Amino acid sequence: MRTRTQKPAKQRRDKSWAIFTRELNNWMDHRQVGPADLVERLQELGLHDVHLGKVKNWRNGTGCLLAELPYFVRALEMGGKGDGSFNPNYLAEKMGIIPETPSREDVVDLAYRVQKLELKYHGALERASEAANFAGAAGIVSAAVQSRNWAVAVWPAVEGPEECRLHVSDRIDIRPNVYEIDPEITPQVVWEDPVMRDALRVAYAIPAGRKPRWSYHEPGVTSWSISHIGKPMAPTIRAEHPGFSTINFYSQTVDSWVNDVASLTATVLGYGLTTTRDLAMEYYGIFGDQILGEHREPMHRWLLDRPLRRRVSSHYGPISNKGPTPFANSADEFNGHTFHVWLQEDESLLQEWFDFAPREPHITVSGMLDDQKFLTEKVRTMGLGDALITLPVHNMKKENTEGRWMQVLETVLSVVNHLEEHHMLSHDFAAAQRLMLQARPNIAGPLYRWLKANGCLAVQVPT
Repeated sequence: MRTRTQKPAKQRRDKSWAIFTRELNNWMDHRQVGPADLVERLQELGLHDVHLGKVKNWRNGTGCLLAELPYFVRALEMGGKGDGSFNPNYLAEKMGIIPETPSREDVVDLAYRVQKLELKYHGALERASEAANFAGAAGIVSAAVQSRNWAVAVWPAVEGPEECRLHVSDRIDIRPNVYEIDPEITPQVVWEDPVMRDALRVAYAIPAGRKPRWSYHEPGVTSWSISHIGKPMAPTIRAEHPGFSTINFYSQTVDSWVNDVASLTATVLGYGLTTTRDLAMEYYGIFGDQILGEHREPMHRWLLDRPLRRRVSSHYGPISNKGPTPFANSADEFNGHTFHVWLQEDESLLQEWFDFAPREPHITVSGMLDDQKFLTEKVRTMGLGDALITLPVHNMKKENTEGRWMQVLETVLSVVNHLEEHHMLSHDFAAAQRLMLQARPNIAGPLYRWLKANGCLAVQVPT
C-alpha cells in the first residue's frame, strides 16, 4: 500500500502551527482581508508562488516555511494599530520560536554570536588552505547547480593603484534559469530560495552593483558581491593594543567606503571586523535590494553599548539630533576603551550619494551638512581628545576606481599613524600580521607593502 507523506499531518498536530492557523484566520477577519486579497498582498511583497489553494491549506492547518512568516505579518499588519505599522516578530513570538518582545540587546547578541561561530569555522578552513578565501563564489555556483533554478556568473575584481593591487571582491550575477526572465526579479527573490540563501550567507555576499561585472543592468539579473575587503573576520592578535579595546568607524553614507577603511585598518592591527551591515543582514535579511538603515542602527547602538574586544566595527547612517551621538552609548556616555574614527564626506560626495542612492524622502544634502556641524560641535564638548580622529572623504567620482582606492589607503595610513604617534599600539604584534598574511595574502600582502613604502612604522613583518 502506498504511504502518503506525513509532513502536513505532523504540522497540523504541532502546537506552533495550530497557533499560526489561528492567528492567520483571526487577522484576516480583523483586517477584513479575503483569500484573494491575501494572495495579492503576499505576491506584491515578493511571495510569488502563492495561490488560492495554498491560502485554503494554510487556513485549514497546513504550515508554511519559516522564512515566509514575515510576509504574513506585513501583509496583515499583525501586531499593528491599523496605521500601516506591524510587529515584524509577531508570529515568531506567538508560535514560541523566539521569546516574546525580545530586547534589542538579545536580538543583536544572537546575530553576533552566529557570525562569531561562522568566523571560527571559516578561520579553521583558512588555516587549512588559502584556497578557502575563494570558496564563497564556488559555493554560490554549487548552490545554483544544486537548485537548478538559477544561473550564475563570477567576475573576480582586482582593483587599486598600480603599486597596491588588491583582490577586493568577487562580483556575482544571478539570474533565473529560464529562457524568458521576469524583469521584476530582485535580490530578495534569490534570497528566498533557501539553498541560495545559505550559500550567500556563508560567503557574506551582499546586493551590490559595482562594475565591471558580466551583466550591465540586464532585466531580471540580480547583482551581488562577495567582499574580500569589508567582510567580517576574526582577530589574529592575542592581546588588545594598550590604547584601545575596539575601534568604531562611522560615516553618514556607504559611499565613504567606511567598511573598506575599517577592514584594512583591522588587517594592519590584527583585530577582527564586525559591520552593522552584515549584522543587520544576519538577523533581518534584505528588502528588495537593500539592507535597511533602520535595521543597521540598532546594531550600531548595541556595538557602542557593548564594545567588542580586539575588534573594529563599522557603521554608516544618518546623524541623529535627538538620540546619542555615533560615538557614545545609549546613555550618551563615552567609553574610554573605544577609539573612534569619523569619515566626514564633503558636499560633492554627499550630493552624488543623494542623486543615486535609495534614501528617506526627508533627507537633503543641506540637512546632512547641518548634521555634520551639529555633531562636530557636540563632539567638541564631549572631551574625547585623542580618542577621536575626524578625516575628510572627498568625491573621487564613481568611475575613478583607482583614485577612490588611493583615498582609502591614505585614510588607513592616517588612522594607523595617529595610533602609532600617540603610543596606542603594542610594541610587538608581528605574529598577528603574519597570521593575516597567511589568511589573506591577496589583501594583507599588497597593503603591508604599500604602507611600508609610505613610511608606516606599524607594519612589523617583512614585505
